[in-house]
Amino acid sequence: MLAIFTTKISANAQEQKQDKPALMYIVNGEEISDAQVQELSKDNRIKGMRKGVSDEEKAALVKKYGERVNSSYIAVLTLYSDEEIAERAKIPAQIVEAQNKAAIAQEEKQEKESTLIQVGDTAPDFNVEMLNGQKVRLSDLKGKVVLVNFWAT
Repeated sequence: MLAIFTTKISANAQEQKQDKPALMYIVNGEEISDAQVQELSKDNRIKGMRKGVSDEEKAALVKKYGERVNSSYIAVLTLYSDEEIAERAKIPAQIVEAQNKAAIAQEEKQEKESTLIQVGDTAPDFNVEMLNGQKVRLSDLKGKVVLVNFWAT
């Protein structure tokens, strides 16, 4: 089977350079620098990291830091308390490392489970209305090659 796809590409859109969003680290509601994150990491103070924030959290950050928050990728860091650090100091290094690996594995598992579709899953059935008004259901195309193209602007 030979399939040929043609696409009209706007030269302007392809030539525009897109800036990467800035990375913004938040600890206890305050922004910290990359250098501070590195120092916290070196001192094993970082307990966890949450990628992204809720709409309410984002609104509060915009109010505090301005519109640059809207073009930033936000990572919220959770730190170990002084009590937790003291407790961890009593535990042998191998156990702490195992606990860290287990915590990371748990976070990865939760992130994977929170995703609606996993790699290798069958695509969920959906309906779409074509430009000519025809309604198409994915299940009606079973056994045929389907190209789904998502556009974002």
